[in-house]
Amino acid sequence: MLTLDWIMLVGCTWWALWQYRRTKILLTPSNAFLIGTIILPVFVAYLLALSPESLAAIGQSGHALSMQWAADELLGVICVGTICVMLGHWAAPRLFPRLGGNQRELPRSPRVSLHQLTMGACAVCLFGVASVWLFFIKEWQIPLLSSAPHARELLEMNHPLRYIYTGGFTLANTAAVFLMGGLSLGKIRAYRPLCFFAITALTITNLCTASRANLLAPFISAGLIYFSLKNTKLTPFRALGLAALLLCAASALQLIRSHTGLSFEGLWDEVIHGNTFFANFRDSSYVLMGFEANRYPLFYGKTILAGLLGFVPSSVLPFRQQYAWGAVTLGIVNITNPLHFGLGQVLFADWYINFGTAGIALEGLVIGALLKWLDVRLLQIRRRPKGAVSDQYFQLFGLWFRLGVLGTLCTSASVMLVYPQLLGYILILAVAYAARQIFGVRPAVGEGMLRQAGRSAILEHPRI
Repeated sequence: MLTLDWIMLVGCTWWALWQYRRTKILLTPSNAFLIGTIILPVFVAYLLALSPESLAAIGQSGHALSMQWAADELLGVICVGTICVMLGHWAAPRLFPRLGGNQRELPRSPRVSLHQLTMGACAVCLFGVASVWLFFIKEWQIPLLSSAPHARELLEMNHPLRYIYTGGFTLANTAAVFLMGGLSLGKIRAYRPLCFFAITALTITNLCTASRANLLAPFISAGLIYFSLKNTKLTPFRALGLAALLLCAASALQLIRSHTGLSFEGLWDEVIHGNTFFANFRDSSYVLMGFEANRYPLFYGKTILAGLLGFVPSSVLPFRQQYAWGAVTLGIVNITNPLHFGLGQVLFADWYINFGTAGIALEGLVIGALLKWLDVRLLQIRRRPKGAVSDQYFQLFGLWFRLGVLGTLCTSASVMLVYPQLLGYILILAVAYAARQIFGVRPAVGEGMLRQAGRSAILEHPRI
């Protein structure tokens, strides 16, 4: 299976570089998805997941052979799903000709100015930050600063108001991505001090939650927006350097929240053998080992449905308590710790134990088609005249927002976060429309003509 892993690693890397050569954009939506959810957390992780140090972290040092067998099966499953993603990406424009680049017009942008959208993003970001801090004040506890054991787990798992807490920082992160991306590209020119204040407040708040995903995810998403237009500034070598920096930052936060001193050795051990990034493949293999050993039947979508119903308290809906991804994985591997969130998962792992190989093939084909749609949309947005600020930037933000929603929907463990993500997007628009009604501010002079110019450019050069 090591040979298969290297073949897929080289093949996926070649496919990403071929896309880069064809579009001149390293991180198109399909490349970003492939690298962030398959190449690094699966094909690179396979080489690291079963080291003695990594197995010791989950107490499976004595079951190396069984873990190897499960990891090999999981690798084969993900290879099938990955091939289906590529097949769906290739077949989509042939089955749906509009995805081939012949679409005559981009969808209409909202009839609000970028100033009003910025106002909406600032309001939503600060509202989310305030929600989190009100929760901290009420509980009189900040996870990062707390010396109590399992402070973060108690806040996020067993508190009746945890939905306000998690919803608050998810709302704020969605809005902050809009602000960070717009500022980095120089698109946002109004309310800049307020934007910087909102971003700073959010960063401090996310640091206080002691969650690495909360802290780093907005910067990663904003970086994708930035490099999709400033594509010449991101080469494969620079991307590797940025990836290494992000891994080190995530590892450092893990050491800080566990009250462990920072050191190069500690960072290295956490990245390679810890629970930072590559551990999700190891954890999914652990789950699959228990799933096969105990001959569990397929769940037929129960974990996915339980995730989608995540806004309903488990006390009201016992189905959630039984089939939530965390509960299912802990039950499969027989972990009884009530403060354990559950084991991590990689793409296709949950669909495999729900629907088998047919399920991951279907998921892969759908994902591939959606990624092709987003790739085509990105190239169309880039053709808009540079002066069409509101149209171009909001469409660009919306594109990467859709990719984020797709990533959230692909995993049972985090699918419930799609609701505050969508709510954040809707609230940005709602506040912008309200600002237009109250203040009567119209889009900048000439922006309507630039929209028409963008449509004309697409009509003249319809092929991508």
